[in-house]
Amino acid sequence: MTDSPQNNWGRWGDDDERGMLNLLSPQKVATAAGLVRSGRVYDLSVPLGKGGRLFPMFHDTWRITTAVPKADGAMVSGDVLMLHTHAGTHIDGLSHFWKDNQLWNGHDAAAVNSRVGASWAGIDKMDGIVSRGVLADIAGFRGVDHLTLDDAISESEIEACLEAQGVSVGEGDVLLVRTGWHGVFETDRATWQKGEPGVAPSVAAWLSENGVVAIGADSVAVEHIPQHPYPNPFHVSALRDYGVYIIENVDLEALAADRAYEFMFVAAPLPIVGGTGSPIKPLAIV
Repeated sequence: MTDSPQNNWGRWGDDDERGMLNLLSPQKVATAAGLVRSGRVYDLSVPLGKGGRLFPMFHDTWRITTAVPKADGAMVSGDVLMLHTHAGTHIDGLSHFWKDNQLWNGHDAAAVNSRVGASWAGIDKMDGIVSRGVLADIAGFRGVDHLTLDDAISESEIEACLEAQGVSVGEGDVLLVRTGWHGVFETDRATWQKGEPGVAPSVAAWLSENGVVAIGADSVAVEHIPQHPYPNPFHVSALRDYGVYIIENVDLEALAADRAYEFMFVAAPLPIVGGTGSPIKPLAIV
């Protein structure tokens, strides 16, 4: 890997709140649409509800359904939902992490507070993502069901995996990394809650260097966490320094089983004003 700049601050102007999304263009969308051949749609989301996939320090999802009678005897129902915006399958906004009192693009971290949320680089400043998606099946590449708590994934291993699959990443792409950790949630919840395998901190600069807009994985944090609690250097670097978005708790099992390594990727956040993240329902279309 060549030397990368320390960050992307100022790359798209001092007032930029969108980061790597600036690399998406109508041409990129059209190219991604051209990848669709069969029309098969893969739902990459996980169920969102009580007891679902959630970072250990966050509050569980809560829901209650209401029913109201109408004058003609009919009934109408609705739901009241209380959830952490980083529950289930979700995307992190660029305001999700900061360090040394600085957010993405060097902005003052005081822009994030409990009263207004994120007045800078909030999830409401983010458009949806429609682009080329690429799967790096690291578990398949290693020939294992899943990686372990000891496993950090380097950029060189990602490159080797992609080469073996016959694909590569380029400007505007979304990279999805399969560790096999998705299945551990069902088979060994105690281990799943201890930490997770994932990408090494140095991968953030590599993503920026290759123009990758967002990275997702089949785990709750994408990055390697040998044991909770643990620092999140990859989150700080990707979100704060380079403006690369992070998508967590992505179900990649069907894609991997079908060896669908290249596809059209579609996902959009809820327009939560001041939100630091949002649930999403990502789709891969081949």
